[in-house]
Amino acid sequence: MTFRASFHFDVKPEWEKDIREGRKTIDIRINVHPYADVNKGDIIKYRSAKVKVTKIRAYPGLSDLLAHEDLQRYPFVRVEG
Repeated sequence: MTFRASFHFDVKPEWEKDIREGRKTIDIRINVHPYADVNKGDIIKYRSAKVKVTKIRAYPGLSDLLAHEDLQRYPFVRVEG
């Protein structure tokens, strides 16, 4: 039997709606506690949504993430600056 952890994170209400409706399938967080404790297969609970972690990709820095992820696929991601 494999133990799976369960986490509760907050997101903006409009993002939570996108999570529930399957439009938001990526969550970008800095790799510090408690986010660093999340593993593939864990459950993340939001106020009105629950998802299973299917993949984790870690990047050394933000510029690496921006170079490797196709953020055009995620209309909710806004990169400023």
